[in-house]
Amino acid sequence: MKSSRHAVTSLLLITLIGQAFADNVSTNKIPLEKLQAVVQAKGCASCHGTRGQGNPAMKGPRLAGQTADALASKLRDYRNGEIKNPTMNVMAYRLSDQDIVELSGYFSRFQ
Repeated sequence: MKSSRHAVTSLLLITLIGQAFADNVSTNKIPLEKLQAVVQAKGCASCHGTRGQGNPAMKGPRLAGQTADALASKLRDYRNGEIKNPTMNVMAYRLSDQDIVELSGYFSRFQ
């Protein structure tokens, strides 16, 4: 009973800290050119396009039109292996929390 209470408390703290971190980092304060450079450097553009439009030839889905929170959650799930996709698991594993915030904020700007 005691260990499950600790697990729930730990999970709640991790969730709250992650949300507080995401809330405190606004991609609107980061120059668009820097965000575009991150998209290129991390390899996102080859499959998802420079504005999240997707790339059917590379089987890269459209990211534009999704919220930053939804994109960040998916990236964390890929990074943690909760969503299985050989390509995205490798790509997301290399991303820091800051990278995830920046990338999800960037792609969520587009429709």
